[in-house]
Amino acid sequence: MSNRQPKWGHAGLLELLEVILGLPPTQRAIIVQTILQATDIRPFWPDLTAELETAYIASNPILSERLREARQNKTAIPFEVVRERLGI
Repeated sequence: MSNRQPKWGHAGLLELLEVILGLPPTQRAIIVQTILQATDIRPFWPDLTAELETAYIASNPILSERLREARQNKTAIPFEVVRERLGI
């Protein structure tokens, strides 16, 4: 894998990802493989995976509903309390 950084930057990668997600799976695989061969995307990988996960949740009606319900939940335990209970 090359150590070159992408010329299009972080925002450009996310725009490219939106285009790639709209393509058929075979074309998507070819483009992703080409990008992986030409670019070191490791610095951008967390953002790319987050975008893919968001796209998957948005396209899945059951997961979208669960996310909506979770956002409306007012009885959740604060994150700090969870960390304390887990000893993190």
